[in-house]
Amino acid sequence: MNNSLRQLDLNLLVTLDTLLAEHNVTRAAERLYLSQPSVSVQLARLREIFSDPLLLPGPRGMQPTARADELREPLRLALEALEQAVAPSKPFDPALARHTWRIAASDYSESTILLPAIADLRSAAPLTRLAVLQIVPSLIARQAEHGNIDLAFHISAEAPPGLRRKLMFNEHYVLAVRRWRSSASSTM
Repeated sequence: MNNSLRQLDLNLLVTLDTLLAEHNVTRAAERLYLSQPSVSVQLARLREIFSDPLLLPGPRGMQPTARADELREPLRLALEALEQAVAPSKPFDPALARHTWRIAASDYSESTILLPAIADLRSAAPLTRLAVLQIVPSLIARQAEHGNIDLAFHISAEAPPGLRRKLMFNEHYVLAVRRWRSSASSTM
């Protein structure tokens, strides 16, 4: 790195983190609420700072260089630590919270878990809302990583690795049938 941290615009690191997650300048710009040319300029500046191309055009979006791969995890951890450092210090109070919780759930999870909890939620957190999204199991980790969902209800066996999870209940299926008698056998 040619410049010290004091000379570095920390917003560039947020841009780099987003670019490394998206592998696409246009999608990164959308997530950052910036124009695509603005993110391209920031990428050019990052390339200069790190003396590395960081992301190169590939068949399916931009591919990170070895240096970019080295930066990914330490950068993500550093940005998370900075977010915690500047976050408000007052504790979460559900009665005052004004948040829309985005929950990925199947129809079954919605009817067995979410609907029964709504009355308690309205009582404890009257200013919050629930947005229930159809669960797409292959996208859970990406949606959570990008802040598109806050919570997902899914079966434990197929839960994405690396996400925190808690077993809510075990369920066993039972099939009950009565013996079938054909009309031909009942007349004999």
